Amino acid sequence: MRNGNYRQKVISFSLTLLFIGLPILGVVSTDLNPFPDSLEDEIKPRYTHNSASMNEPGFQAGSIFTDATLSAGSTHTCAILDSGSLYCWGSNGNGELGVGNSSNTGDWRYSPNAVSMPSGRTAVSVSSGVTHTCAILDDASLKCWGRNTDGQLGDGSTTNRQSPTDVSLPIGRKAVLVSSGVTNTCAILDDASLYCWGSNTLGMLGDGTTTSSNTPVAVSLPSGRTAVSVS
Repeated sequence: MRNGNYRQKVISFSLTLLFIGLPILGVVSTDLNPFPDSLEDEIKPRYTHNSASMNEPGFQAGSIFTDATLSAGSTHTCAILDSGSLYCWGSNGNGELGVGNSSNTGDWRYSPNAVSMPSGRTAVSVSSGVTHTCAILDDASLKCWGRNTDGQLGDGSTTNRQSPTDVSLPIGRKAVLVSSGVTNTCAILDDASLYCWGSNTLGMLGDGTTTSSNTPVAVSLPSGRTAVSVS
């Protein structure tokens, strides 16, 4: 009987500790590790561009949205500096450096040289092909220079150019993205259409023919589709 009373007292004491101790413990732990009134908002992805800005001059990765852009061709390289000026260096046998000559002699070609840009204009995007170069300027015009035997400069001729020359874009259209290949060039325009020019012996212009063109021709995209990137 005495043992029964002892067990009953132990149980009662334990229950008292539980009811008194747990609330005290909760207060102390709350002070040590306060729980915020509301959880921090979930971090959501942030996009630099929306669909409306994807077809604006200079959208190409590494253009006006960063300090500089760099493009390496087969034997020459070009870079846009943070001032918007464009410099090229390397082989210049076809005028691909855009410095007003096609000289391949002298140490000058082993270091960056300023491209002969139109007065007051800066570059926002550049693409170096094998022997030609193209750049989108801050007014969304498109210039190309260098070798042009296949019409890859898109100026309506097959004459090599030692300085930037205007690409014959459709009237009223501006360039958004440009990609220079071996003997052809492609660009996305501000209406998200895709145009290519130059050699087409293997159908690389995508216009359903194998006829080369020294002016931009529309690529036959699927009905209702537009371009967002080109290479």
